[in-house]
Formats: sequence, C-alpha cells, structure tokens
Amino acid sequence: MPYILARALVDGRLGLDSFTDEAVRETSVRKLAEKVQMEHDPELSEDEEDSQPSKVTIQLKDGRSFSHRVDYPKGGRQVPLSPEEIRDKFVGCARQAITEESASQLLAYLRDVQDLDNLEPLCRLLAGGIEK
Repeated sequence: MPYILARALVDGRLGLDSFTDEAVRETSVRKLAEKVQMEHDPELSEDEEDSQPSKVTIQLKDGRSFSHRVDYPKGGRQVPLSPEEIRDKFVGCARQAITEESASQLLAYLRDVQDLDNLEPLCRLLAGGIEK
C-alpha cells in the first residue's frame, strides 16, 4: 500500500506501467513510500453494501494537512467509471499486447460487436495485427 500511494501521488494515476520492475525501483517513489504510515480508523465502518471506506491524509512539512475520504471504490456500481476512463483503462491494458492504434480500433469494434457481419477484422486485431 505505501508504494501504491506514493506512485499515485507522483504520477497522478495508477496503471499497469506503475508495476514494472523499473517503476517499482524508482528511488524517489521508494523514498516517498517510506513516509507512508497506515492506521486503522474505527470511524470508517462498512455500513452499506459494497462500502469500502478509506481516508488518506497528507501531512506537509509546514504543518498543513489535507484529507480525503472515499466510501465506495471507483469502478463499482456506486461510482462507475466514465466512458473515457473505461477507454483509457482498456487501451492501457491492451497496449501490453498490441499497439495503441490497434487497441483503439479494437475498442471501436467491441462497442459495435453485435452489429458486425464479419468478425475477421476483430480477430486479426486480437491476434496483434493492425486493421487497415
């Protein structure tokens, strides 16, 4: 968890590339992760179905602190991903196996898969080819 919080602070997001060997060994992120402390907060209870409350507080050297509480995880039914976030997540994951251009084309095919007369272009993209 300390690494995840530090990486999110440094990059402003998390993705598969956040967990490469190179990313995990990054000195500045490791030093920041060493400053992360985790505590149980008895005020955070799972009162409702699917609730997973958590709170992050960042304490600055000058004494100021900033806190944010979340009761439901992003991507669940209470806080769904936006269409743009779904696209970005899909392309980020698919880029591990195919080009970004192919991933974007693949996503367009998948959105309309029920209307496709021929699945060959979709299968070609899944196999790593670029559709022309």
